[in-house]
Amino acid sequence: MSAARATTDHETIRSWVEARGGHPARVIGTGQNEDDPGILRIDYPGWSGEGTLEALSWNDFFDAFEDNELAFLYQDEQNSRFSKLVSRDSVELEQEEEREQDGQEQQLADYEQELALGAEEDLEGDEDEDYDDDEEDRDERPHAGARGRA
Repeated sequence: MSAARATTDHETIRSWVEARGGHPARVIGTGQNEDDPGILRIDYPGWSGEGTLEALSWNDFFDAFEDNELAFLYQDEQNSRFSKLVSRDSVELEQEEEREQDGQEQQLADYEQELALGAEEDLEGDEDEDYDDDEEDRDERPHAGARGRA
């Protein structure tokens, strides 16, 4: 059994649920008004809560999901239907970790590219400077004839 993962990514949630035959739902009678769906659930065919849940559109589900700052806790195994809606504050979100990791990797790649470009520019600049320095040195060096006469 694999560890549970948590996400707020709508596409991840939707594809995971639909791959297992589920759909978004709400517990009947839990909303305060028509705009409030109340308690959100994922409904699967054959679940024992039949008659207590009402189907929701994905748009309505995700609106309430965001309004209530929820996260989707799930087990990423092919046959597992384990999932739970929890407060975002109670879990570490995988997408934030992935985003931070991606951001750090991008920063490192940018830094490495800057170093490489800087090294190339330094090499090109050094070649020009060395050439210029040699010319300056030649101009400042006394000529062989002048040394012998002084």
